[in-house]
Amino acid sequence: MAHLTTAAGVRLYYEHHRPAAGLPPRPAVIFSCAYCTIHENWRGQVAPLLAAGHAVVLWDLRAHGDSDVPIGPAPWTIDDV
Repeated sequence: MAHLTTAAGVRLYYEHHRPAAGLPPRPAVIFSCAYCTIHENWRGQVAPLLAAGHAVVLWDLRAHGDSDVPIGPAPWTIDDV
């Protein structure tokens, strides 16, 4: 699992899928989930886009999927997510 750490110290989960070598380069496609969903909602889109030569990024918002969740009694607000 890949994570990046924000300036606030929160670890966000992401996946970066690259197309096979030899395909003409195409724009990357980044799937951002809606509130209360996770990166897996976009899983079915990865293979067709890779086959067409696009790189694909899936990621999870704060407190969603494999990203960090709040610790302690003060949960994050929707603005934090």
